[in-house]
Amino acid sequence: MKKQLQLSINLPFAYYTELDSATGAPLFRYPSPGMIRQYADALCAEMDLWKDCSEVEISSIRFEGGYIHLLKEEQLSQLLDKIQAIFSLSGDCEWIALTCPGRYLTGIAPLLAARRFKILLDIPTFIKEEADSHMLPFGPEFARGELADFPAAGIRTLREVDGRTSEQVEMIRIKLSEIRPARVEMVALNGRNEETLAGCGLQEYLLQTGYRRVCVNEYALPEGVFRHRHDIPSLSEYIGLGLGAVSAYDSYLSRNVGDFKAYVAASGNPAMLYKEVKKQPANL
Repeated sequence: MKKQLQLSINLPFAYYTELDSATGAPLFRYPSPGMIRQYADALCAEMDLWKDCSEVEISSIRFEGGYIHLLKEEQLSQLLDKIQAIFSLSGDCEWIALTCPGRYLTGIAPLLAARRFKILLDIPTFIKEEADSHMLPFGPEFARGELADFPAAGIRTLREVDGRTSEQVEMIRIKLSEIRPARVEMVALNGRNEETLAGCGLQEYLLQTGYRRVCVNEYALPEGVFRHRHDIPSLSEYIGLGLGAVSAYDSYLSRNVGDFKAYVAASGNPAMLYKEVKKQPANL
């Protein structure tokens, strides 16, 4: 029987981690289109190193580190086709990626829907004194339209909760009930996720409406549970691809170089790609 592993693909395409102090808007930092194209080619070259890895079967694929929609349709198709050409995938293999709604998702939606991706939509709910929530445009019509092809779609939201009024929190509860995402990940900018969420009552609301807590700040309906995170412990072993990625299973442990130029230049050459390779039990 083949060993089931998860495949973790690092997309070092930065998304916002802070707010502009003057406007309250999220600060985005993106690589250039040329860098993204080079990176996609380097990922495909790295995958070729695994073409003879016949003893494993991939049960979960997660694109991590940044937004998948920053890949052009051609680049995304190239990567998805390469994955299926190189790796043996289980019949119920899950595909997971972070993206944004609206025009960001539109161009790549057919490619993601064809593989039944569990998408995680980044919908910030920054609230300033003079502003309302960015979630306001999203309601039942959003769930019936844009999310219709993604029944296991989740939402990552609630970036800042300090200073919210009870009316604002209630509005967020209403929006979550209208959209009814399969998964809700809530992150507070102050870093005190559990303390802050409990204080505003959203933890209790989610638990009372059918969600179960699957991590400190993550709640999911049954269809929104990520298999590699919660349901199959053996999937804590994985193959990692991309900048600074780690692969660890059985007695194999490797770590890729963490410099972008060095990774692209390696182009799948093991001597240049791997910063570290060990034959020892992985203890992750």
